[in-house]
Amino acid sequence: MNISPPILLAALSMISILAGMYFYGLSKRWGLLIPLAGMFLFSTMSIPTDSNDQVVQTVWLPLQSRRSLFFLASGGAGLLMLLFHFHRGTGKRLPISAFLIASAGLYAALLRFVHGGGMDGTQSVLFAATTLTPLLLIPVLYLDTPDDLLKLMRVFALVNIVWVGMCMVQLVIDKSMLTLGNEFRFIGLQANPQHTGALMACFFVISLWILLNESKKYSIFLIALVGVNGILLMWTGSRTGVGMAVIGVSAILYSRAGRAILLLPVAGIIGYISLQVLVNTFSIELLGFERLTSTENTRDVAWKTLLEHAFANPVFGVGVEDAEKSENSWLYGFASYGFGMLLILIAAALAASAEMLSSVRTRFRAEPKYRNYLDFMVGLMAMYFAGALLEGYMISRVSPMAVVFITLSVANYNIRRSLMSSGSVQDIEELWENYDGQYLDDMVTD
Repeated sequence: MNISPPILLAALSMISILAGMYFYGLSKRWGLLIPLAGMFLFSTMSIPTDSNDQVVQTVWLPLQSRRSLFFLASGGAGLLMLLFHFHRGTGKRLPISAFLIASAGLYAALLRFVHGGGMDGTQSVLFAATTLTPLLLIPVLYLDTPDDLLKLMRVFALVNIVWVGMCMVQLVIDKSMLTLGNEFRFIGLQANPQHTGALMACFFVISLWILLNESKKYSIFLIALVGVNGILLMWTGSRTGVGMAVIGVSAILYSRAGRAILLLPVAGIIGYISLQVLVNTFSIELLGFERLTSTENTRDVAWKTLLEHAFANPVFGVGVEDAEKSENSWLYGFASYGFGMLLILIAAALAASAEMLSSVRTRFRAEPKYRNYLDFMVGLMAMYFAGALLEGYMISRVSPMAVVFITLSVANYNIRRSLMSSGSVQDIEELWENYDGQYLDDMVTD
């Protein structure tokens, strides 16, 4: 595989910066975020293939084709980092939903012994243990107060910026590297528009939430990032991605629509200007936007195929290679790994639903400052499961959606516990004793 010197230099520089920051922050709390950032960044890459399953050549293909290796290396760095910070876990807990999602990954790895043999199974188990352990524990160890959530999301926004920057490099060199199919739908550094749509929905919602909570001196920059994310989301033509974004935006604007209404038109204007620059400067004629208005059913045949494979081998499944389709996480898990995987994924959804409901109940008694924190975390968790109805990412061992969900699930659980124990949440009996009608008014207006 030929690698041009500028791209090789850029890749080595990016990895060197991460490595340098990692060793410098080995004993510092912020150092925990370096391997998490690496895992998130490399999870957002995959090998693009066309309709004939031929690999599409891209500028960053050397990185995309080795994303599992870099993801594993980031996980290994995370394991080492845990040794320096394990004492920070005192009094903190893992939520059931995050534990179950991680268990699904380990269960899939164990069944690789059945589907791929001893060597494949051993490698898969080691891969799962090395990556899932830091993914579960890093957010737990890092979060000390609810305000640490903003710092954690800044790291995700930084990954967002790097990812968009890498896409812009491809746009300048050859815009065809960014799209797939006759509709020219945006894929960025991902394998297909559907996966990119889910990722861009997360980027869009996270950047919007940071905009609403960050210092005003960064507003213009963050508004631009929100606008770019919105354009790229629309360019994917992914109805699933847009639907996920609607869920997330609805959640974070629930308690602060007044302020957001002033910001969203500005983001829209910047987004529109950016769109015109893309179209006029790079002669992009089709952006796949018409796909968003399509009523074509692209899921029923895939679901039937998955069910056929699932019932052909309900105990162990047929493996991911023979499942053929992946347009529903629960059916994909059932077809690939059998009834056991289906039960784990259903249990994860039920556990997450209970955790989200607890946060919704808590937010009405929380201080106004923290209500939007809970809304945001619940929104991202809801987005994860909504997208999983139409995409099979829940059983993927290298998935940005897994990084986002596990991080937010852990944050949601521990921040809620922190608010309850710190007095930032009023007891319901205290509220009732002091009731003067204002609490009910707040619930209605919020």
